[in-house]
Amino acid sequence: MNQTQIEEYLQAHGLLCHTFAFNELPKHLQISLTTACDSSLKDAYLSLLANVGGKFWNAMQAVAPLPTEEISPTDKQENPVDNFSIKLANQLLQMTELEVNADILYPNRFPVPLMALGEHIGWSKPSPLGLGLHQEFGPWFAYRALVKTTQPLTVSSKINNIKQNASACLTCIDTPCVNACPANAVGAVAQFNIRRCADNRVKEDSRCKRQCHARNACPIGRQYQYSEEQRAYHMTHALDALINWSAAKT
Repeated sequence: MNQTQIEEYLQAHGLLCHTFAFNELPKHLQISLTTACDSSLKDAYLSLLANVGGKFWNAMQAVAPLPTEEISPTDKQENPVDNFSIKLANQLLQMTELEVNADILYPNRFPVPLMALGEHIGWSKPSPLGLGLHQEFGPWFAYRALVKTTQPLTVSSKINNIKQNASACLTCIDTPCVNACPANAVGAVAQFNIRRCADNRVKEDSRCKRQCHARNACPIGRQYQYSEEQRAYHMTHALDALINWSAAKT
């Protein structure tokens, strides 16, 4: 399959893709990856995939629609977003004929440093929200897969969308994310306070169970904002992990 078809496939699913050589990474990232993985990475190439906007979600829903009713605890053990990400990564490997000796490092069994890799290649900068902020897509992007191959997966600059500029947060005057956070967990100067966020979200009457009001208020990339359904899905699925984290810290 030619390069144009591969890039059309990525765009149709709302995916960014950037490939880098493991040997050329800074030493601290090499150590982090080697520590996280039981897979040999020397001389390998790593392709980082991220979704932007709602195309990824719409494509997933078209293939395997999620139930509209409340999800049972048993169903929560499944992760349809991860499953769909793995499916797309495998299809991409087949299309590029790179599946020999390839390995999907994430989503999988490895706690790879996705945010650090994204910051290294210029996809994101730290933000008051406690998550990476893309210069064009704002907070409406997410890392979906990290794939190891023996040869590089090359795509054009419109697909890897690398931005080396300073964080957009540095020029934000009104800081609407700070004002919109019911838990006062977001600060223009102070680091994101995950303790305050967690304490607020686990309350029975919390306004933040299904929506992050601070994230919704960010003016960067607003045209790429996830649908209310997608935002609610990600927030409710993250809530169980947050409850467990909060209990462990108590």
